Amino acid sequence: MSSNLEMSFNLEMNNDLEIMNNLEDFMEIKVDSIGLNSSLFFNTENYILSEKMNDFENMNYYLNKAIKMGSVDALFYLGNYYDETKDYKKMIHFYEKAAEKNDLDSIYNLSLHYKEQNNKKKRKFWLEKGVELEDPDCMCSLAEFYEDSDEVDKEEKTKKYYLLAIELKYLKAYYLLGMWYFRNDDPDQRIYYFQKAVDDFRYDRYLKNKVHKNVFIDEDYNVNLVIKMMLKIADYYETEMYDHNNAVRYYIYAISHNSIQAMYNLGSIYMERGDTVKMKNYFLMAIELNDIDSMFELAIYYQSVNDMDNLKKYYLMALNSIDNAKNIGSLLNDGIKDFNIFKVKEILETVVSPSVYVANKLQNLKRTKEIIIFENKKNLFTQLNNIIECGICYEVKLNIDLSCGHCCCTNCYPHLYNKTCPFCRL
Repeated sequence: MSSNLEMSFNLEMNNDLEIMNNLEDFMEIKVDSIGLNSSLFFNTENYILSEKMNDFENMNYYLNKAIKMGSVDALFYLGNYYDETKDYKKMIHFYEKAAEKNDLDSIYNLSLHYKEQNNKKKRKFWLEKGVELEDPDCMCSLAEFYEDSDEVDKEEKTKKYYLLAIELKYLKAYYLLGMWYFRNDDPDQRIYYFQKAVDDFRYDRYLKNKVHKNVFIDEDYNVNLVIKMMLKIADYYETEMYDHNNAVRYYIYAISHNSIQAMYNLGSIYMERGDTVKMKNYFLMAIELNDIDSMFELAIYYQSVNDMDNLKKYYLMALNSIDNAKNIGSLLNDGIKDFNIFKVKEILETVVSPSVYVANKLQNLKRTKEIIIFENKKNLFTQLNNIIECGICYEVKLNIDLSCGHCCCTNCYPHLYNKTCPFCRL
């Protein structure tokens, strides 16, 4: 029998008829082997398979067969089917049947349904039912319910239900309570609960793999949530407490879990402090994970020390990464900010086979006011044959005027166009 079961879990979706035959065989095997002890009769994979094949008749047949044999899972999945098809009357019927057997998934989904319907009374009822069964998601949702309510003791009850979930070491509850304190102008308490969450996570004292069938909190979720809290703690120490050592400590905790944001933030901190060795170290760590902002930051640094080779290297690396990226909405720099546009133009003009993105970037640069003014001045002073000794580099070249009227050569102009005139200080 076990070989048949294994075969059924490895069905190929390219042959619908064979799939349905195997599925039916699998269902019958389960009925024969388990009989009336059928809480395990219904399996999620079978539901998904039938659903993907849009075969409601077959799915409904086996679900109802399982329900008659006492399967709570089947009650939930039939309710879930009607939830997705928006037949809410039938959905509620099956969810409530499962809820009567203390099925937390159905209870939680009923609370979500009544939230969407803005039925506060029924939403609260089902959340309280979930709290009685010690479900931390229901505790957190009930806390949010009270936070948005008009009840006199809303603050007390908001904290109460978050704290109940925290007693279960539920990391999400630490985060939500911390953010509640932040919204209520108590950032110190926010950091207090964030630190408790980080400590519980570090010492493996937290609730793992909390599962609702439609809300799965796995280790990736927990790690990402803790990283988010680590970053908030580090920023708090850096910007509010001016405690550099503790800020670095929490950033390093986050980096130990591959937080690109922590690498970038530490690189930026050391850039401001003038520690170029540590700055490069953290930016390069982030660049190894393809962080575009860190590429731009290193390019900006090399621009400041007039290292054109490395400026070009990291600037073009960033542009190529943008060109290949699917989502760049969170970028801090688009390739123009903090750069000398004349140097950028020079770099882009050296690209032999530019991508469409790079070619468009160059064309847009040529349309900027500063570049147009520069080109017009070159044309005008070429006609005037204004080839004289430059007062900056002392070389005899074409000179054009700065905004104040003083002149410099076309090589020095890109370094001075947006700065104070070295001659008159205007």
